[in-house]
Amino acid sequence: MTIDLAELLGTQEHACLEFKRQATDRNAIREAICALANDLADCGGGDLIIGVAKDGTPVEGVDVSDAALLTFTSIPDEGRILPKPSLVIEAAVFQGR
Repeated sequence: MTIDLAELLGTQEHACLEFKRQATDRNAIREAICALANDLADCGGGDLIIGVAKDGTPVEGVDVSDAALLTFTSIPDEGRILPKPSLVIEAAVFQGR
């Protein structure tokens, strides 16, 4: 059975959930990771979902190839966040897509 992240996490952004339509702006991705790593809402971190619009609807054409996913693995090493945030990077289903 495939878990749909929308059912698990919701479809509205909040302190522990952020959506990005695409991953073309690497600085925006870094900022989101940093904000979620700060854990100001005390929720144990958070989730950044790429391929979802701010209104919570999935967008078409998101590259989920292994090569695309691997580009995110170096992000914790690019900044000065200490301790370095841990990331789980995976392709997932969101609202059936």
